[in-house]
Amino acid sequence: MKIYYFKKNIMKTNFILVVFLISLILPTTAFSQKICSRKVPDKVKQAVNKEFPDAKRIKWTQSNKGYTAKFKIKKREYLVKSTESGTISEFHKQIAITDVSKMATNCIDKNFKNYEIEQAYKVTQANNTVLYSVKLKKGRSKVLARISIDGQQFSKQEIK
Repeated sequence: MKIYYFKKNIMKTNFILVVFLISLILPTTAFSQKICSRKVPDKVKQAVNKEFPDAKRIKWTQSNKGYTAKFKIKKREYLVKSTESGTISEFHKQIAITDVSKMATNCIDKNFKNYEIEQAYKVTQANNTVLYSVKLKKGRSKVLARISIDGQQFSKQEIK
C-alpha cells in the first residue's frame, strides 16, 4: 500500500512540475507581451515612424514573430506588425463598417449567418495584398474573419 501512495505522489508531483514549467514557457513564446518603447529596436521604431509619421502614443507588444505597434491617427485605430529587423509585414487600418466592399459583405452574409460586424479593418500585407479583417458577433460568440477584397477567400478564428 505504501508503494502505491509513493508512486501516486511522485506522479502528482511530476504533473504539477510539468504544469508549472508550461505556465512559465507559454507566456514568453506563444503570446505577445506589452513592452516599453525603450525595449523596441531602433530599426523597428524608425520603420513605423517612416510609414506613419503622425503616429503618437504608440503602444508596443512583442511576440515570437516580432513587434506590433498600436496607435490612433485621426480617431482611426492602426496596428502595425514588424519583424525584428524593422520590415513591416502588415498593417491594419480601422475603417467604417460601411466601407467593407459589397463582395466581402456578401461573403459574410453567406458564411456567417446571423453574425453582426462589430469592427472592420483594412489590412495591407507586405506583398501589397489587401484584405479585410472583421470582428463578428452573434450572441456571446465572437469570430475574427479575414476576407479577400473580392470576397472569394476567407479564414476565421474564434475569439475568446
